[in-house]
Amino acid sequence: MNKYSIILIGLLFVGFLFADGKSLQELEIAFAKDNYEIAHKTTFENQRGFIAHHKYAVNYESKAPKRVFYVEGSAYQMGYLMGTMAERDVDLMTNEFMDNVLLSFIKLDVDPKKIPEIWGTLLDIVKNETKRVLPDMPEEYVQEMKGIADGCKSVNPETRVTFDRLLMLNSGFDTLLSNFYALNQLWEKYKLSVKDLDIPIMCNAFSVFGKATKDGKHYFGRDFMFPPGDAFEFTAAMIIYRPSDDRIPLVSVAAPGFVGSIAAMNANGVAMGVDMVPSGGCDNNRPGINSLMMIRKTIHRGKDVHGAVKEVVETQRGVSWLYMIADGQTDKSVVLETGKSTDSLGAIKFPPDELKWLALLPDADFLKRFENQKHQKGLMVRWNDYKYPEKFQEFNNDLFWYHGKKINSKSWGEKGFINRKHTEKNCPEAFYFAPQRESKDDVLIMTNHYVTPSMRMCAMNPMTIEISRNKANEVQWRYDELNVQVLSNYGNIDAEKALELIDFLSPERKHPEFYKNNKKSSDGKTQRIRGSVSLFDLTDKTVKTKFGFYADDWISVTLPNYVD
Repeated sequence: MNKYSIILIGLLFVGFLFADGKSLQELEIAFAKDNYEIAHKTTFENQRGFIAHHKYAVNYESKAPKRVFYVEGSAYQMGYLMGTMAERDVDLMTNEFMDNVLLSFIKLDVDPKKIPEIWGTLLDIVKNETKRVLPDMPEEYVQEMKGIADGCKSVNPETRVTFDRLLMLNSGFDTLLSNFYALNQLWEKYKLSVKDLDIPIMCNAFSVFGKATKDGKHYFGRDFMFPPGDAFEFTAAMIIYRPSDDRIPLVSVAAPGFVGSIAAMNANGVAMGVDMVPSGGCDNNRPGINSLMMIRKTIHRGKDVHGAVKEVVETQRGVSWLYMIADGQTDKSVVLETGKSTDSLGAIKFPPDELKWLALLPDADFLKRFENQKHQKGLMVRWNDYKYPEKFQEFNNDLFWYHGKKINSKSWGEKGFINRKHTEKNCPEAFYFAPQRESKDDVLIMTNHYVTPSMRMCAMNPMTIEISRNKANEVQWRYDELNVQVLSNYGNIDAEKALELIDFLSPERKHPEFYKNNKKSSDGKTQRIRGSVSLFDLTDKTVKTKFGFYADDWISVTLPNYVD
């Protein structure tokens, strides 16, 4: 056998090993087209992992290049590859990030002497309560977390990364919120006071397509507003997953250690994001699968938007969240307004009794007559062509009056504002029926409040109002402001304009005062991004994202070039 035969056999063998995926050369070309170079290659059980560095985009503070990870194989193999490639980042996310973000749940005006005790209590809750999610956690994600932990240990026997810490990172905040949003015994058990806590209720999203866009494409914007914890701004990355099972490949905006996704898009052009929403409809005894883990699970399985909705409906949930799902194949999008999985929504039981006694809210008969949909296991859907049942708006005059707020008839139009500035406080907390601004079937907007009437009543739980006090006004303003900006550009939205729209809170744009208190870079010239801002082109199946600092460059991934 000559040397050429040996080379040929070797190439055929390598091709056989990776027959279901792109060749190394194809991946190198894919990365190059998106302005990356492969900086690290590894294998585990014949499966590949890559780290690609951007050719010019770097973190403003650390000067480290922006990165994309690629992993393939079984759940355990993908986790192991990630652990071996990013042990330092995973360690940082499972420790410093978790610890620092918990500090952001404590009000700034709390007595400094009390902060260590409150922080320790929050950490105890996460440690002690998060294992409640395990009975509902799909086995593939349990295996992926085990793989990450084992991969980290293989490259650093002294690593602090453990399975328990990974579970806390991916589901710990769901556990906290399942307790905080609703009154239960946990408050007494841990001796916590609502007055000491400040839950960061943030995030924005939109879907535009059809006549709304200049080029006919479908754009999904996702603004993940969350404390970076002196970690995420340095570790954030995009991760391309190509599972060897029947799950659909996807690209995830995340950070090493996150098995869940901040936002994700699969190879079919279906994308999803999540926004916080306080509600009494939570189950702290069975938190279930929510938020970041829900996105990852759903986008791997949702072949189209309808399949994705079905995934969320049938998944055991225990925390209230909003999810936007957009589909570039069908040009449909939907907001899922969710609470805990239940056969009986019971919206009427959540608001204060006095509002019901005074007939300031709908009764059960009114809900039955005028609510235009039935809940699906504790969630309601707001499709892009959803028509709001206007009869519920008739309660708002009396609700505003009862809470000492003035109501302006001009506040309720298609381009109306209840608050003209994010600092105004014209909303009676969550004790009103928020208007749906969108009237066009190719525009959908989401911030941090329910719009469907029954789910809106679930948010009128007194404990929920107390824990989220003073947040409703800013939430309503963000919804109204994003709506006006989208409608003002209706018919002229292309990729550049869509990026500008989802980045509407950037200090470099119309509202520099919104993030005036964001932590600055060490030289004081730019600010840290609270989370990440992403735009998905669901027609061409690309994602462009920015994280780290506002002075950083955007980076992108063209998913079809990496997966079949």
